[in-house]
Amino acid sequence: MSKEKEEKVEKEYFTVREVARKLNLTPITVRSMIKGGVISAIRFGPRTLRIDKKALLDYISELEDKNPYE
Repeated sequence: MSKEKEEKVEKEYFTVREVARKLNLTPITVRSMIKGGVISAIRFGPRTLRIDKKALLDYISELEDKNPYE
């Protein structure tokens, strides 16, 4: 297996519910954010959404950069 393929296999994905818990939001809110393009997600089949770890970390980093209370 090539190094590039190995990296793809090792990527970490989160469910909508896991992301909701991490961000202290509801799954409905996370799905709305995905639909609105705020967080990117990957669809695996007709009913399965996964959020890439990097996409989630990018979103959190963006929030921290905008936080006026730090």
